[in-house]
Amino acid sequence: METLKKRYFKKLLERSGTRLRKYIELLRRFEERAQECYAETVVMSSDKFVWMMLIDACFIIELLLRSHDMDWNKEDGHVLSTPWLKNEIHYDLMLLENQIPYFILEEVFVLATVSIKVPSLQYLTLYFFSNYNIQKMGNFQLINHFADLILIMYRPNRKKPPQEHKKFKFLYSATELREAGVKFQVNSSSNCLLDVNFDGDVLTMPCFRLEDHTETLIRNLMALELCHYPRNSYISDYIFFMDNLINTSKDVELLIKKGILVNWLGDSNAAAILFNNLCNNVVFDDKSFFFFQVCEDLNTYYKVRRHKWKATLRHDYLSTPWKVASTVAAVTLLVLTLIQTIVSIL
Repeated sequence: METLKKRYFKKLLERSGTRLRKYIELLRRFEERAQECYAETVVMSSDKFVWMMLIDACFIIELLLRSHDMDWNKEDGHVLSTPWLKNEIHYDLMLLENQIPYFILEEVFVLATVSIKVPSLQYLTLYFFSNYNIQKMGNFQLINHFADLILIMYRPNRKKPPQEHKKFKFLYSATELREAGVKFQVNSSSNCLLDVNFDGDVLTMPCFRLEDHTETLIRNLMALELCHYPRNSYISDYIFFMDNLINTSKDVELLIKKGILVNWLGDSNAAAILFNNLCNNVVFDDKSFFFFQVCEDLNTYYKVRRHKWKATLRHDYLSTPWKVASTVAAVTLLVLTLIQTIVSIL
């Protein structure tokens, strides 16, 4: 990766025609502001810090340009045409420890593209992260860095509803809810991961895809929320909700069967462990839980006994034509036996 960074850095300098000294002077003006963006004190020297920002900023800008214009990508053997490498770069740029302040990218971008005609930095950024822009966000206002942008992409359009001061009770598992008569259905009409609804006896949820990098990505987003957006921790709330739904591999298999989960980890037990471990040592804030009302409605539905009876009848006796036929035959035999008994008494 370091070799690729240096190659892209040199190529952007050649492409822009701006002298190296101009970039260094620019970044020195914003050095103090940039250092304030990091949670920990920057321990490297001023020269090294400025040089690091310059290399990283130029690499990212050249990367965004090449991602948009594949003719430029031909210059180094189609690096971005290799799917696994492109995915690795995506994930690297979303890790909290790899973030560079977005305003630095904006300043360097202006200097680097003053003599070439290219789309805006915002357009290139959205294009590069289009796989995560499932809600088709057309623009964004102020962001701190790329991880901040990914977090915004996952947020719902509606805000957290006001809640009454009730004691929250955690949700029953997916298999327990199914036994109580809850039907699970994938919400294919929504592009928002948090668009979870319970209506009647049907729980609808958008599809969530589990991949090798999912755990790392989610942990980064949860950490970002808990540090900077504790009252708007939508991703953390979603993981808490899923952690309640999933206790064992059977819960995972049920959600996979209904199309709510796509498990590329290959093992249902591994998926269950992933969700259960994500919430370890994370403080749960039930005062601003996004799925509070959904959980309340599901818990209320679960406590009604006739729902369990109906679900048991449907699952154990009426789930297949053979079971229906057997049930009808058994009931018929019981009725005939009862009639025969009554007639014999009379």
